[in-house]
Amino acid sequence: MSQTAINTAATTSSAKRAIVIGSGLAGLSASSALLSHHHPVTLLERLPKPGGNSIKASSGINGAPTRFQSTADDEFYNDTVRSAGAALSNVRARREDLIRTLTQKSKDAVYWLVDEKGIDLSKVAQLGGHSRGRTHRGAGQTPPGAAIVTTLLKELNADPNFTLLTGSTVTKVLQSDDGSVAGVEYTTGEGEQKEIHGPVIFATGGFAGDSKGMLKQYRPDLAGIPSTNEAWPGSTPLLTAIGAQLLDMEMVQVHPTGFVDPKEPGKPVKFLAAEVLRGEGGVMLAEGKRFVNELETRQHVTDKIMDVQQPEEVDGVKQWDINIVLDEGAYQAAKSHIDFYLWKGLMQKTTVGKLGGEGTLEVIQGFADSAAGKTDDAFGRKSFGHWELKQVTLDTVLYVGRVTPVVHFTMGGVVINEKAEVLDKEEKRIQGIWAAGEGVLINSTFQPSRGSDIFYALPDAESNNHVRTDAPNVSSEVTPFSFQVVDGSDKFPTVSVQMSAIRSITTPPETVTDIDTAEGSVPFLEKAAFENATFFACVGLYQEWETLNWIDVGRYGTDPIYKGEDYETCTEVQLVPECTVEGPEYDGLVKKQCVPDINKVL
Repeated sequence: MSQTAINTAATTSSAKRAIVIGSGLAGLSASSALLSHHHPVTLLERLPKPGGNSIKASSGINGAPTRFQSTADDEFYNDTVRSAGAALSNVRARREDLIRTLTQKSKDAVYWLVDEKGIDLSKVAQLGGHSRGRTHRGAGQTPPGAAIVTTLLKELNADPNFTLLTGSTVTKVLQSDDGSVAGVEYTTGEGEQKEIHGPVIFATGGFAGDSKGMLKQYRPDLAGIPSTNEAWPGSTPLLTAIGAQLLDMEMVQVHPTGFVDPKEPGKPVKFLAAEVLRGEGGVMLAEGKRFVNELETRQHVTDKIMDVQQPEEVDGVKQWDINIVLDEGAYQAAKSHIDFYLWKGLMQKTTVGKLGGEGTLEVIQGFADSAAGKTDDAFGRKSFGHWELKQVTLDTVLYVGRVTPVVHFTMGGVVINEKAEVLDKEEKRIQGIWAAGEGVLINSTFQPSRGSDIFYALPDAESNNHVRTDAPNVSSEVTPFSFQVVDGSDKFPTVSVQMSAIRSITTPPETVTDIDTAEGSVPFLEKAAFENATFFACVGLYQEWETLNWIDVGRYGTDPIYKGEDYETCTEVQLVPECTVEGPEYDGLVKKQCVPDINKVL
């Protein structure tokens, strides 16, 4: 949840407590930020103990570039775009912008936990889907999820303005007559119905455990596949009941490695075989043979598992028979994890001979040769973690566990704006309610029409902020998708992120209208016979163009930003889907440079 959203929630009503629902990392972080602004918080958690699924997180938190990484890292964005796959094509520019925000701010998230909260995240590993090591965890025995949750809870419980109510299930979101959210209704552990009033922050997670409800509704093809989540219903219906918009509900991640417990093989809820097992050197075998680069994306590895084997069904649960195998070096690197799995009976210490004999020896020796740099890996793997085994015999000790694909988390949910405010189906914010964490999505909808080529924001002589557009004249001109306004920027503090611009593909501009920015309205140059289009904050790449000679100042009128001066004094920014060599044909502009960040231009 953004700091702006926290500030907004905190100032909504100084007389009322903020109500945070859900005690995973999103809910705890929101509570911490609210309390840091001296705003009282009541946190409702439906389970008997706080922490949600977050407390189970064992592999780490991704961040780059940080001081804990041994090498420079500027590939986090590219790796994340690659892992998004086909889903990225839906409103691509918007999604790329969100990925950029996520990856660029990841370092700050790591440092907030380390420097402000005192959590050890000094150990870094390269895990699945990453081209280099950027997953941070502590060097001690405590898994990162538990370390973060317990640290935040200790801090929160020490604050007299914080109240934690466990065993409390929210049953309804309360609304005032004007439709704004006024609080929630909830049931206590004793079955008593109660109400609490104030601004609400939903951080209840997704629906990956709701196999008979929302998961069945949105992804019936996943029926029978076990989950890492307990069978709790999703909370999204509470928000759709007040008009919240949903997006990407079919986007569900299936993790390739959940342990099959030999004591309870048909259990529908599996313990996750942490990503760190593959990252530190784990190799995956199907019927004794390798079949995939273990450090590919989760979706890729899962797809390969389902390609090479047919599932067996035990008590209605579909599962595959895959072994994950680690040597002594990988064991030492992930010792705290593997010791726990050994204690739970989810992994076993065995030998090559017992695992599969000569056939397995040949496969493990081939992997060991690749890890030692003697041969190229047959599946393109480049990182082998702490695998140290070089010469394999039938007596070589290995650590082995049976794994299967499992439903892990959901990526769809209610739509929010850049301030984490929940939006309705008309893209309007529902007053008094915010959402964070799994189960929410920043708005990724916009209406790209064909016109418009230049957007920029600058203060005028009276320090009022304006946004100007100049429509293109011919269809061959480069078309942008959107205009980014960074919330909180001193460049344009009163300009709304969501804006309307009137523009055309063919009609020359006729009039110029300067609209004030009062009360959040957005100024633009209104020109006759233009098409309507709505712009949201995002775009992939930017180009900066410098005005050398404005060909026809008389036709375009004078610049309202500079109160009568012509366009030759201005530096203008063109937003385009990609950096190209072609520029506008009629604007008298030439390419200056391609930049990835609009803030370096404005």
